[in-house]
Amino acid sequence: MQSSLAVRLSPNAEYQISIPDPNFVAIKPFDKKVFCAGETIIMRLDRSGLFKEENDFNVEMSDSEGANFASIPAIIHQDSLEIKLPDNLEQGFNYRFRVLASSPQTTSFPTESIQINRDGEIALSTTKKFINLGDYAELKVKMTGTGPWDFSLSNGSNYKNVGSPELSILVSPNIKTKYSITTAKNLCQTKLDTTSVEVNVVEPNIRISSTFPVSICRSGLIRVPVTGLSLNSLGKYQVELRNDYSLYSVFSSVSALTLNFSLPNDIPGDMDYTMKIKGDGLGDYSLPRLIRLNESPIQPKIISPLSYCFAATAEVLQADGFNLKWYYNETDLLHQPEITPDTKKEGKSHYYVSQTLENGCESKKSKIEVDVKSEVSATISGSQTIVTGDSALISIDLTGDAPWNIQLVDGFEFTSFIPNVSYYVNPLESTTFNIKQVNNSCGAGEVLGEANIEVRLPLATKEPSNETINLYPIPARQYIDIESPQFKNDMVSLSLNNILGLKIAQGFITFTNGKARWRLPKLPGGLYLLQFKFEGILLTKKLVIK
Repeated sequence: MQSSLAVRLSPNAEYQISIPDPNFVAIKPFDKKVFCAGETIIMRLDRSGLFKEENDFNVEMSDSEGANFASIPAIIHQDSLEIKLPDNLEQGFNYRFRVLASSPQTTSFPTESIQINRDGEIALSTTKKFINLGDYAELKVKMTGTGPWDFSLSNGSNYKNVGSPELSILVSPNIKTKYSITTAKNLCQTKLDTTSVEVNVVEPNIRISSTFPVSICRSGLIRVPVTGLSLNSLGKYQVELRNDYSLYSVFSSVSALTLNFSLPNDIPGDMDYTMKIKGDGLGDYSLPRLIRLNESPIQPKIISPLSYCFAATAEVLQADGFNLKWYYNETDLLHQPEITPDTKKEGKSHYYVSQTLENGCESKKSKIEVDVKSEVSATISGSQTIVTGDSALISIDLTGDAPWNIQLVDGFEFTSFIPNVSYYVNPLESTTFNIKQVNNSCGAGEVLGEANIEVRLPLATKEPSNETINLYPIPARQYIDIESPQFKNDMVSLSLNNILGLKIAQGFITFTNGKARWRLPKLPGGLYLLQFKFEGILLTKKLVIK
């Protein structure tokens, strides 16, 4: 046993036995861990050993970080010390204390961390002293010192454990009201500002007429008769609709003595709302009006567009719905029981239809487009004088819808897909061109005008006999062979016309030893005129095509 003790007391031992200091002092734990600046603290001491009669105990206090100890005044009692915390201490969470003895000199361990709070003040203010009825004023409660705070307002509102140094409170009084803080406390002493603030309620300038119904429909334009609108706020008014769940704001327009607005689709119908008109300025509002917003029916189902021929017999317009109302214009207030389109007015027209529920609510109007086609007509023109062998330009102007089928007086027929047709004719003698009939999908139309072509002989024209040209085979099919002693090895201009002189094809052929072959275009069978022109010589031969 003695050898073991010797090892433990050896300087080389890993753990050594030390003899405790006979003079010991310590601060006993405090009863609480949170104190206020300026508060008096009693420190109870735990001490042992022999302290001399001239011994003094001094107290040192750290900063809020638990460091930088500095001496503070203390009153010494038999087994305790009494200190007063400085009034200017900042709030902190890590203040510590320690005790120093002078004879013999010894220092206690620092105490555990304590929290120090400051005394505070609480005050009430507002940035808005005048409001419209239903609007809000903001009360600001400003607190200094250390929270959390408990306080009450003169309107009966109580607030607990407020940790923020500033709190905004919205109030909406119905009449002029004064607000003040009645009670307030925090962990330390609180200085209460009892000054009251006043919020005034400005009376409304806008009046909604008593003629405005208490039950309205959600679709269509809603017109509210009002008085007291400000000229400076025209175009800025909003209509507020509020129920137990939501608030909706809708922009409006002003016309005459009414405020007009349309409700968006996201506002549900078949519910009660309070309706209020609001402008920008103080007093520029109305009192709330209780209304019932009824749901409106959907638009009637229609077939559009509809198409009619000019002057055709039209049927009464149809739509799928109940209690239908018909209108000539979208903005019409008076409705018609039914509408039959006017087919003697060319172009597109629009008609409108709505349906109405038993609650009297009318749907939005469905738009039906009716297209009346132009009247069918064909007008021929192009009267002029030409020299034998020359061509004349004739025009036919068409109205209505394509395609058109045109038949001339001589029986010639063709189809046009364009409204303006121009073609050249080469009559051998003076002729009048007329249109016998014109029609399209709407039926027969009106024919107008004529084209008088006067043909005069040239002053000097060689007129060789037509017998100098032979054509075969007759009737021709795919080609025609031509023989003429007049043209031996010449290039000759050739054109193929119908019997009215309408030029169908043209070109050049080359004769070799007085013979040539020309391939015919694809044409219906009938009688045609084949003309040859060379150095002032004009020859015409009849040609039958099978």
